[in-house]
Amino acid sequence: MDTFCVMFRKAPYGTIQAAEGLRHLIAAAGTMVATAVLLDDGVYLARRGQEPGASGWVSLSGALERALVDCRADPSCHLQVYVHEGSLRDRRLDPTTLVPGVELVDDDRVATVIAEARRLLIF
Repeated sequence: MDTFCVMFRKAPYGTIQAAEGLRHLIAAAGTMVATAVLLDDGVYLARRGQEPGASGWVSLSGALERALVDCRADPSCHLQVYVHEGSLRDRRLDPTTLVPGVELVDDDRVATVIAEARRLLIF
């Protein structure tokens, strides 16, 4: 099966980039093996309970969590989300605040996931 990886490096709010990356990731999960790698400020995408308030932004962590739940219920869906431990630690984020279903990974695993992807989008 074809592999597709979306790398999130920027914070989920303030630009359209994270929303577009998430849209592509969710769409790909139904037709190929789709993985997300959250690095740098991209780790905030997986922080549970985000409320963007009156900013006009949609809760991207909520959308990510729904996609993971929906994918677990659909055997044709192939979605995995990896959160870089070093980036999480650098931002002093507690791993227990992340949406369920994401996997914490080290530098070596990030490199492997990226190297194994046939297609890569960076946001």
